[in-house]
Amino acid sequence: MELDRVTFYGENSFAFNTDCEALKKRFKFLKDLSYEKLTLEDVLELDQISRYLPIILQDKIRLKADLSAIKSRIGKWFSSVPTSTVSSGIKDSKFSRQYQKSLWHLLASQKAPNLEIRDILKLYSGTKVVYPLQEQVIRARYGRDLTTIVMQDLRNIGLVLNPKLYDAELPEEFNQHQIETFLLNYIGSEAPNPNMLERVATSRSVNDSIRLKAQKKYQEIIVNVLKEEKANSLGIGTKVSINFTLDTLHLYKLHAEIEDNVNFANVEYNGLVLNELIDWPTILNNFIYIFGFIDNFGILTISSQVEDDGSLERAFRYESGSILNTGTSFQLKNQQALLSFVSYYRFLANRGIQLERVVEWFFSDYLASNFNVNGLSVNLPKGEEAPEIKALLAMTQLHRIVRMFDLLALDKDFDRGLVDNYSHTKNDFRDIGSSFKRKYGKIIDPDLLRCEGTLFSDQSPMPSKKERYFADLVLKENIKRSELDEYQSKLLDFLLEQKVLICADEIIRFRSFEVYQILKYDFKNDCIPVMEMHLQFKKHPILDDLFQKGKVRGITRLLTDREASVFNYYFSDFYANGLGLRNKYAHGAFNSFSEEKHQNNYMLTLMFMVMLIIKINAELDGMDRIGTNG
Repeated sequence: MELDRVTFYGENSFAFNTDCEALKKRFKFLKDLSYEKLTLEDVLELDQISRYLPIILQDKIRLKADLSAIKSRIGKWFSSVPTSTVSSGIKDSKFSRQYQKSLWHLLASQKAPNLEIRDILKLYSGTKVVYPLQEQVIRARYGRDLTTIVMQDLRNIGLVLNPKLYDAELPEEFNQHQIETFLLNYIGSEAPNPNMLERVATSRSVNDSIRLKAQKKYQEIIVNVLKEEKANSLGIGTKVSINFTLDTLHLYKLHAEIEDNVNFANVEYNGLVLNELIDWPTILNNFIYIFGFIDNFGILTISSQVEDDGSLERAFRYESGSILNTGTSFQLKNQQALLSFVSYYRFLANRGIQLERVVEWFFSDYLASNFNVNGLSVNLPKGEEAPEIKALLAMTQLHRIVRMFDLLALDKDFDRGLVDNYSHTKNDFRDIGSSFKRKYGKIIDPDLLRCEGTLFSDQSPMPSKKERYFADLVLKENIKRSELDEYQSKLLDFLLEQKVLICADEIIRFRSFEVYQILKYDFKNDCIPVMEMHLQFKKHPILDDLFQKGKVRGITRLLTDREASVFNYYFSDFYANGLGLRNKYAHGAFNSFSEEKHQNNYMLTLMFMVMLIIKINAELDGMDRIGTNG
């Protein structure tokens, strides 16, 4: 009788199906199979099953014997098969990407005299090179080969910038010169990802010249494609699609088009690339590195910034604490995020992957294996429920996530029974706690607030024909004091007095890049990403000094105020112009909603779940690396 194959991340894996008897039968089937009939996937499946045996077998003597038998069987298979057998298994269209990590771990640990690893590496062009890079033995022995593979494909930009996010390391041969050559090639390529350009521009591990080139390229893309004049015109829109005809070097194509007198920002994501990136951890990473749900300092890009809208729209805006600004920029950001999410959701569904299962896996398995956070779970629709039931269930699970993390932030070892018996659910997303003390900062000193407005506002009295903001002029152009008007010189004196800028040999410069980042982020996002600055800059004496002097106030929350405001707009009753979806579904006030509306609300809620996952993962990872107090 043919038995279903077991994969670690598979929808019917042991992570979600505790049918131990079925797993035992599969194990017996593979253990009794002759060596001639064993395929590469069979061997890797045995390796996966060995992870589950300690859970399903209570007999320790038998367990030890079975684990020893599996190890022996795997070792004998790898020591006897030719390279062509392994290569054929990898090239098989049915070969599961979930086995890649196990494969390279076994290749690194086995004595396999018949295997030509260099020939196998040739099958790992493009982004798949991340798998062999996860093994130290492979990196040490085949560093030159791996360096060549990485350099040949610009899609490896995320890997080059931060290999730890992929649980990998670059080989020693991939030195600083190689990194800078790769980055220059990427910046000069036809369609670089603006999110990646921004990461290069703010990276402290590359020289100033490359950072400046990246920043200029980033601004060129934004100006050419999403010009402010179009973003503030009456006829605007967003189109999102997944295209299988794009060159594989490009993650997406971004261009403007006009249709029926409507200006569209058209984003086409590369389906060929996405096809290669469908293991579950990478699916979640795709929302960061391809779909750009979060910026390089850990802030959700869907949240508004001070000057997102044009000056005319801002002039006529009605400002009120009870009404959220939902102007043109807000609509475009939310529109593009949701369209991207829905497109990717359908893309995955067509490949038999339910994103709901990935979300469940994050809480039940990923948190346990990566951060030792056990006992958390969510339960999402299986796909056959009515649209209104799916939306209702998703709404309850979104707030379950809020409850779980809020309790986790207070005490990692909290009684898990509180999740289902904890009656109070915070209606204001700003109140979700954080385990990281002073995760964000907010400038409260009037003089520093005046400095950041002078440097970063498009309404500043320090105008420039070259740059929109005076800060960028200072950063890029080596501007001289003598080039300023008299009234501008007085403002400059104030900036010098506050030790934000310095003036040496007539040239105006920032006191340090840290000062630039602190003031820029506080002005643009109304907060300073303290935790991310800890991670990226290690030491930040200026920020520490501002905290000590009381010029910056610490904020211990999962979300920034502006991130929370978007969540509140959709799900709480915090804003008079908000949608208040949580209460509408909780109190049955949705009878007038069409089936399509329910489906849209379901997609919207699922998208915000993914955003919470991104924020939660970033915080737990940051805490792992630097501790709760930095």
